[in-house]
Amino acid sequence: MNTHTDIHTPTPIGLTAWREVITLLRKASDRGYAQSVEVPTFAMVALNAYLLAAEANFLLPETGGYFPDVELTDATARLDAAGLIRTAASLTLDHGLDEFPPGASPVIMRLVMLAAEVSR
Repeated sequence: MNTHTDIHTPTPIGLTAWREVITLLRKASDRGYAQSVEVPTFAMVALNAYLLAAEANFLLPETGGYFPDVELTDATARLDAAGLIRTAASLTLDHGLDEFPPGASPVIMRLVMLAAEVSR
């Protein structure tokens, strides 16, 4: 029987990056819904971005149920939904998995898949 559990303490740098990923995904969700007026498929992209943000937020130790709000650079803030999702995915690849909260692996996997989907 496998008794391995994913228990580790995330690093402060990893938690800061995780909060930024959540903010990027929330912004991508907002932009995706706005873009879906002209490109209806973006409604599904927006929903997926929101669900990933919510799941990622749940992994943070101290949220109190609220999404973090990290200030983005002007260049990043101007990206469309796909660009925000790709930026979030890229940010996760800049850190080791053990820097993020326990349980981050499946969220990152789905985020990378969503980034690949919007890059087609």
